[in-house]
Amino acid sequence: MRHGRADTVSINGFLTTSLVGIDESDVTYLNAFTDQPRFDNTDSRLGLQFTGAINDRMSATAQLLARGRGSNNTIETDWAFVSMDVAAQAQVRAGKLKFPTFLISDYYEVGYAYPWMRPPQEVYSLNPISTLVGVDALYTPSLGGTSLLIQPFVGFNRGEAYASASQAAMMSAMDPANPTSPGDAIAFDAPVLAGVNAVLNFNAGSFRLGYTHAEVDAQAFGIEGETAGFASAGLTVDWHDLVLYTEYVDRDAESGPMEAAFPDQRAG
Repeated sequence: MRHGRADTVSINGFLTTSLVGIDESDVTYLNAFTDQPRFDNTDSRLGLQFTGAINDRMSATAQLLARGRGSNNTIETDWAFVSMDVAAQAQVRAGKLKFPTFLISDYYEVGYAYPWMRPPQEVYSLNPISTLVGVDALYTPSLGGTSLLIQPFVGFNRGEAYASASQAAMMSAMDPANPTSPGDAIAFDAPVLAGVNAVLNFNAGSFRLGYTHAEVDAQAFGIEGETAGFASAGLTVDWHDLVLYTEYVDRDAESGPMEAAFPDQRAG
């Protein structure tokens, strides 16, 4: 939908929902799904996006997002940034931005925009942070029949991961008075997130490469200022009756304590 005043403000929305249940009574899948089928699950999301012009070169964008979480359906600000055109093919944005680490990072929450029920968690669970607070630049030169996006970024944020069996055992050994169970939430801070995202768009699809350097503080693991790298590559093809998505990621911790808490992983 769209509402505007002199075509300077637009409002767009999306809704995606699903009914999910599993056939095992003593299992929780993806820390959310049980044998009780429910509509109010993490696949159900409602979003509203507001975009308004500030002047001929600047605009502001905000997106409100409500995720299904049982009885806890809170509304959060998923995007909130100001953008400025600094040249014919260059733009700078500042605020709360989508963290461009995956092929579909920009529309991860919009369930109808990709071909799966949900993005493959073997890949997409390896980076639990989906936004950053900071600055990025978008440079989009045209290259004949193709176009290129070069997007450097820097910022910070905090996230929440879920303890694996080995992580739970490690945390319980560190703090026996407060044992941790697999699936428990682990809060962590990322005071530095910096990297570059590059996308080549062509007639039949796009090819993406990206790299992020992260500094992580996780009190539960006794980690402060440890670093990790996150590299990814992806390809989409939409040609005649063929639709193809393929992606590969590599998470590499750069120290022993960091690797014990967030182990090196590769997935595709």
